[in-house]
Amino acid sequence: MIFAPFIVSTSDHQKVEVAIRPAIQGDLEQAKKDWQTDWTSDYIAQSQAEIYAMQSGNGELVALGAYEILASSVVVHIIYLESHPESNPTITGKNRKYSGIGQALVSFGIKLPVDYGFGGDVTFEAKTSELAEHHQADFGAIPLPAFDALTPSRFLLSGEAAKIIFSQYLK
Repeated sequence: MIFAPFIVSTSDHQKVEVAIRPAIQGDLEQAKKDWQTDWTSDYIAQSQAEIYAMQSGNGELVALGAYEILASSVVVHIIYLESHPESNPTITGKNRKYSGIGQALVSFGIKLPVDYGFGGDVTFEAKTSELAEHHQADFGAIPLPAFDALTPSRFLLSGEAAKIIFSQYLK
């Protein structure tokens, strides 16, 4: 079996195979133009995050993801995920070009600790209360304790829930 990530075109509901690869400077510069986040910022550059790019078969940059991968840890922390403005629901609402981007990037996050010889545990924060509900209801994510009321909701995706998501992307 191989990991074969995909997203869904909202115009015809067809699967679109994508590649997830280490991001290059050109990806970060391209995103700087009209995305919500400056992926070239000192904050991101100085972090321990590994940045990955999701790219469609025709070379279109679809999304970027920042993952904290510690070789001595059994978990990967997904620091931040962002899709291209045409598919970003916070920008376009329901008129997105692609759907399933977040789940594909979370699945890739599950794959990373497996590649290091650990289980597929990932942690992440929800940017909005709607995403927090989505992570619990649709992904089976487990809420983690918050540091304080100002901290975004934190989640763990582990065990059977992680296996269900990951297995959707195996051929």
